[in-house]
Amino acid sequence: MFTTLRYVIERQAKNQYSFGNLDKEKELLYEMCIYLDDQSKKKINEFLAINPNPYLFNNMATFKFIMIALQVCNWDNNNELSTTDITNIYKAYLCCNDIWTIEQEKGIIDANSEYEKMSLMTDVPIIEFRNYKDFKPQLFKAWRLFSFMQNNTPYDAYLSDFLKQNKISSWQEYIAVLFSFYSCTLDKSIIRIGANDSQYIPFFDELCINKDKCQDIWDRQDFNYLRNHPLLKKDSLYLVINPNLLIERI
Repeated sequence: MFTTLRYVIERQAKNQYSFGNLDKEKELLYEMCIYLDDQSKKKINEFLAINPNPYLFNNMATFKFIMIALQVCNWDNNNELSTTDITNIYKAYLCCNDIWTIEQEKGIIDANSEYEKMSLMTDVPIIEFRNYKDFKPQLFKAWRLFSFMQNNTPYDAYLSDFLKQNKISSWQEYIAVLFSFYSCTLDKSIIRIGANDSQYIPFFDELCINKDKCQDIWDRQDFNYLRNHPLLKKDSLYLVINPNLLIERI
């Protein structure tokens, strides 16, 4: 299961910071074609002929794929992916893309001619995940919030409880640890915490997905669980399912 999610997440990461780069989008499509049958390749070529701006991997379809994989994949099977495995991954991912597209189309149809309602239905749920999140305003807001809480009663008590819960000594350390981890995801999806930072392993373990909580995660469409648990751990490796979710934690 770990290798399945890693395969998709690493491809999603290729356009995470280059939204609209047609060359990268086409590279991902052509890579997918290697694993498809001739009839499917023909359909893709026909699609590209009338849709010159392809967009295969995106945040919302990836989140849906993650939920399916967490529920149905074998957690104990982390072998290298076979050609058949990769073909099935692409089929499942295309289904997730289709589901997401249909959901958006339904929102537009239901809204009829009420533009404001249509805009809200189609934009609000995804606007913060359409592209990558800018960490700079998030850092500023976190700094201001924690500083306010530290210097005002009764919020200082809430801040103290928050730090105890996260096993961190100060809010400055909390921001630094999360941002340091996030900065490592800019060029890779797999992170290993070094021996010098081993004291933070319990902190990041609390952010990891728990197998027992995922038995029906797709059935209940529990996106909030992913928001609260943006990491998947295998041995000493952490797979970041989406860097946007780390920025949310700051």
